[in-house]
Amino acid sequence: GAVGAGSPAVPGVVAQFHLTDAIFQPKIASHQASARQFGATAARNDTLRDAAVAYLELVRAEHGLAISKESLENTGKLTELTRQYAESGQGLQSDHQRLEAELALRQEELVSREEDVEVASARLAQVLHADPSILIQSGEPTVIPLNLLEIEDGPASYVETGLTRRPELAEQKHLVCE
Repeated sequence: GAVGAGSPAVPGVVAQFHLTDAIFQPKIASHQASARQFGATAARNDTLRDAAVAYLELVRAEHGLAISKESLENTGKLTELTRQYAESGQGLQSDHQRLEAELALRQEELVSREEDVEVASARLAQVLHADPSILIQSGEPTVIPLNLLEIEDGPASYVETGLTRRPELAEQKHLVCE
């Protein structure tokens, strides 16, 4: 009946653990959770940036298409005028032929701009996980410049502030602390 030579005489629960685990495991779990949260924020920021860039590319393509349509319309009017002048003898036939060639170039440019709009729409749909076969339209009549902040201290201070507040850096900091 030596002490410690066998099972305890009275049935009970035996617990054996490291004191360091009891102290540090909650802190490690907290750092893991924080790192994952900052990682999710970084992923969300990347997705928002990609969507904004794709949307602005769509707006650019739509405005290019509008310019091409107006250019084609004006070239068509000018071609008709030169045709009338050439038929009446007041203008040269070569001027009319030159404008017909220009009109054909403008028509090709219009087709190219329509393709640009379709590609930009498909890319935006891909970023948004939407059906790329459905044409997305921005509905922006004009491009309005975005003024996100007023630069007072100079760009260097804003770059420094932006880099120190990156969620990727906070994520890595918490992973190191873990």
